[in-house]
Amino acid sequence: MTEGNAKKLTIALALTTTFLIVEVIAGLITQSLALLSDAAHMFTDAAALAIALVAIQISKRPADNKRTFGYQRFEILAALFN
Repeated sequence: MTEGNAKKLTIALALTTTFLIVEVIAGLITQSLALLSDAAHMFTDAAALAIALVAIQISKRPADNKRTFGYQRFEILAALFN
């Protein structure tokens, strides 16, 4: 199930980043503060998606002697950070 979620998050991150870049370019060309501020908002959305993807990748690590539960708590910490 995690792989499916990671794939969907990757697609969402790609789309968000694409629209972010388009908004920055359009905002600079048209000198639109509204587009630039929305691009800044989309940047925070993209950062949240990237944090979630990193947490999924870290949580896939197996448990060891020091971390008997493994790294699955990283998903919870990433949600708290977001």
